[in-house]
Amino acid sequence: MLPKRRKSTHPGAVLLEDFLKPLEISPKQFAAKLGGKWSELRVTAIIKGEEGISETAAEEFAAALGNSAEFWRRLEQKHNQSANTHSHHEKGYFKPLKKAQ
Repeated sequence: MLPKRRKSTHPGAVLLEDFLKPLEISPKQFAAKLGGKWSELRVTAIIKGEEGISETAAEEFAAALGNSAEFWRRLEQKHNQSANTHSHHEKGYFKPLKKAQ
């Protein structure tokens, strides 16, 4: 179980660390494996956390890597929930209680 205050890992980091590195595949090679509408820049944007995993991307990643689209959807969902929670905390969403006078 992850600590509650820890931000969840972006799916792009999972893609890089758990799939591309062990398989010794570069983002350019992975983009080529995914097909025509994919570019090295788009894969790299996902790895860097600049772009999320869409429904279509989840299905294409699953087909290319031999896992399920649900795996990628859940990673994206958990990351988005975590990012939303942390953005509320960072923006002062929770105000400190004031002492009654």
